[in-house]
Amino acid sequence: MPRQTVEKTGPESEPQTAPETPRVHFSQGGLEGGGGQVPMILLALLPQSLFVLGLCAFGGAIALDQFTWMPVYVRVAIVSTITLAVLAVIVRFAARALRRANNVADLPMKMDETVPCNVICWADQRDRLRGLDAGSFEPEVFRTLLAERISMAQGGKSFRMLLRRFYLPAIMSISMFLVLGFTGILPNGSRSFVLIVPLTLVGGVAFWMILEPTYFRVAPGRLDVFRFRAFRSTPQVTTHDLRAAPIRLDCRRAEVLIGGWHAAHEADSEDADAHEQSPEPKEPAWKSKSFFQHLNESNTAMKDPQAALGSERQRRELKIVPLWSAFDQKGLLDAVYRACATDAQHGPLPDDRLN
Repeated sequence: MPRQTVEKTGPESEPQTAPETPRVHFSQGGLEGGGGQVPMILLALLPQSLFVLGLCAFGGAIALDQFTWMPVYVRVAIVSTITLAVLAVIVRFAARALRRANNVADLPMKMDETVPCNVICWADQRDRLRGLDAGSFEPEVFRTLLAERISMAQGGKSFRMLLRRFYLPAIMSISMFLVLGFTGILPNGSRSFVLIVPLTLVGGVAFWMILEPTYFRVAPGRLDVFRFRAFRSTPQVTTHDLRAAPIRLDCRRAEVLIGGWHAAHEADSEDADAHEQSPEPKEPAWKSKSFFQHLNESNTAMKDPQAALGSERQRRELKIVPLWSAFDQKGLLDAVYRACATDAQHGPLPDDRLN
């Protein structure tokens, strides 16, 4: 017999959607938090990628010129196919960023300081996260490269922050050396030296990853970092309580910011009230700060906007956990969201092993 369907009338006939948990608020992060900015991929990635792509295509043509037995049209076809394929990927990412920037009409701009977790995301990310089960779940383990990050507002003068600022130019330089070395643009005498330096650095990083791995363990209301040191049997464990402090889950940057960012999050309310009721006029900030401090603050507001929110003490105590360095970034992002959204309690978790 054919299967019969029954149509319901009234409010029960409306499509059912997963209710939004009161522990989570979806938004764009506010204007000061970078919510009104156009994705950086539209401003920086396209011009730089096109320049590097053209340079790589030129180097590839020179490299294929060494194979004299190969017809010219075959070499042109190989270089053109690879170049167009990479260009299609770049255009696809740029088009997705443009769609996300234009599809935020039903997504609030401001964050809610009264909820435990603020999720900063795009509309498609919000719809995907709402479909996840916010109940209890078993602890999940993820391999990662980095366990923490120093914000630009927090480490403007530190040596570690200086190294991190030169991280991207160093990676680009190493990539350029690899391209120049493998494509044959450089003469044979200097090609070996150019290849040895970046390959040694890449091999050192790979050896460090094998010797001292780092893992994330996500449980309801908890995020643990396991650092296994060389020649040690027990790992070093750092626990982040996702319910003890305000949480900002930045899905756009794939990061978790643990710490207050609003005046309502100040632990010492008396100091906050005295700060607000102080009748004495303050000296303008630009008179008491150096040029490099102004430059650091402007760079922080543009490149690291969420870390620039809050008072000086909140920015100093802020903890940032990068999720983008995990091997399974999407799975880790979903697990952290479920850990923040659920009201369930985790069971006993050992500190000497992952599970």
